Amino acid sequence: MDITLKTNTTLEFDKIKEELSKFAKFEQSKNLCLRMSALDNIERIKQQLELTREAKKILDYAKDTPTEFIADVTKIKNNSAISYLTEEELNDIAKTMKSSRLLKRFIIDNSEDDFIIKGLAAELVADRDVEEKIFDTFDEIKICTAYKDTRNGQIYTSYPTDVYIHKYLEPVYETHKGWMQDIS
Repeated sequence: MDITLKTNTTLEFDKIKEELSKFAKFEQSKNLCLRMSALDNIERIKQQLELTREAKKILDYAKDTPTEFIADVTKIKNNSAISYLTEEELNDIAKTMKSSRLLKRFIIDNSEDDFIIKGLAAELVADRDVEEKIFDTFDEIKICTAYKDTRNGQIYTSYPTDVYIHKYLEPVYETHKGWMQDIS
């Protein structure tokens, strides 16, 4: 048996990944947790530990990130290879871009200048003009106005800072008539 496989089996790495995935906010994050593999390169391990320390330091201060929605970009990409983007897919792209922009600003505002994660945040797409142009084209626009705890039905009008309940929250939307024109 390969030494890495034997180590992963002995340490029950699959159980660790499963437990870690329970803290994921989005389905894509959960899948990343479940697909991750153990590192055997000491420099890569040190880099990942430093990123983890930086992220923890930011979250200890701010409690949560301002991400509301992350689209399954792989699914959208695969669908667009055989057809046009649907209205829902365009809307999902715009909402993901908004989350990217807000997260980028959040990390820049809440991290120290020498943080590696700050450099990664600089790579996030942040184009409010494109977001707005996408949103400007819809007949109806859904706006998240609250969050509902699926366990007990409690409604939160602002995003709760308790990260342990995030996986139980679902957005509550109000539907409004779209502009169908440039509003910039």
